[in-house]
Amino acid sequence: SNVNAWLLTITYGWCFGIELTMNNVAAKYFYDYQGLTPQIAGVIASIFGLMNLFARSLGGMLSDSCAKKWGMRGRLWSCWIVQSLEGMMCIFLGLVTIDYDSPYDKPDVWGQYNIGEEDWRYAPYCPAGSNCPAGWVEVDPYCRSMGFNTTKAVKDMKVKVCGVKSLKLDQPLKDCLGVGEKLILLEDRTTYYPFGTNTTLDCIKNSDTIFVSIIIVLVFSIFVQMAEGLHFGIVPYVSRPALGIVSGMVGAGGNLGSVIALNWFFTDSMRSDEAIIQMGIAIIGFTLLLWGVHFPEYGSMFFAKGAISYDPQLIPVPAGVRGADEMDMGAHKGSKTEDNAA
Repeated sequence: SNVNAWLLTITYGWCFGIELTMNNVAAKYFYDYQGLTPQIAGVIASIFGLMNLFARSLGGMLSDSCAKKWGMRGRLWSCWIVQSLEGMMCIFLGLVTIDYDSPYDKPDVWGQYNIGEEDWRYAPYCPAGSNCPAGWVEVDPYCRSMGFNTTKAVKDMKVKVCGVKSLKLDQPLKDCLGVGEKLILLEDRTTYYPFGTNTTLDCIKNSDTIFVSIIIVLVFSIFVQMAEGLHFGIVPYVSRPALGIVSGMVGAGGNLGSVIALNWFFTDSMRSDEAIIQMGIAIIGFTLLLWGVHFPEYGSMFFAKGAISYDPQLIPVPAGVRGADEMDMGAHKGSKTEDNAA
């Protein structure tokens, strides 16, 4: 029955919910768009969770520090600023690659693999008329032409234009390609698209934007975790008698935020980097709800204590009901001692 609890439930969905969302989509984004192996993409995506080691606590420390100087208004302003910066970093992450060509909505082509470019594969080391294959080859057609009949399905051997695919090799493919690894990364090496035109492709995986993306993900994650800590610097003041209920509501809002973000933005209806940009805009928009959080005894972001006669507690708390931190546990202990003595 407290409006502040509902507002914080929504806004927390756009920090903790974003953390859960990025945990779901980041590895796939770096694999599909940046052309990294699943292993490396997973390591980079783990940066998001790794920042939990310190960033959430840092948010709580910032909340307490601002409260010492400006009271509750400091807690609210710092939470709004950090979560808005989170939204900005989310937008920046998408903007890094949005002008490049992506695998989204592209056709499938034969996946290629570099079988080697050593000197012996070229003249004069390779005798004239000899078969010395070198460089990038279309794996399925090449191996079949060499007499190696793989059991892999055709769909496993194809990739999207501007895309990559991790392929688990069977023995004929290992023998054909001369590799001992179980997994290789197939790539698309298409130069022009649409096919038959002179429109040069500028694929994300060839753009050298991965380093910038990693830095942005790092900073983005720090702001996400800090916003979570900043929220729970405010939660204990919402309703002392119902602190457990409010904490549960706000925490559940984080999980709900992830469900909403995944279903709004990551449903294959748009490019992943475009979805990330749209998600960043939503973060900034929903974070504006913090402007409506008001405490009669402390004030709000724009109104000092007593400046307006608004009480977010829609149903008054019954007289005498207190929070656990407001109770005199010593009095209970003394009463229990007297009972034992009697």
